[in-house]
Amino acid sequence: KVLEQATVDSFITGKIYDQNDVRQCRAIDALTSLIAENMLPLSIVESPSFRKYCHSLDARFVVPSRKHLSTFLLAKKDEAIKSKLKYILAKAEGVSLTLDLWSN
Repeated sequence: KVLEQATVDSFITGKIYDQNDVRQCRAIDALTSLIAENMLPLSIVESPSFRKYCHSLDARFVVPSRKHLSTFLLAKKDEAIKSKLKYILAKAEGVSLTLDLWSN
């Protein structure tokens, strides 16, 4: 009988990241930014092909639900952006705005 050496993948198969794992948090943050910055539909996280794509990149990553994305993750990202913007504007001596009224 021939014995085969175990592969690294055999030890991680079936194990998903804990919700507080730094890799899970980093991937969630990147996904939230991707959706927000590109104005992608929130339903993308429910797409089987999108989930398959995410799984192909990292089988342990857990794609958040649409509800969690909309009620918590995007709200958290929104608050972080508002805080940063307030800080920048508080330090500014002046602000100039340009409006484009012809675009849709």
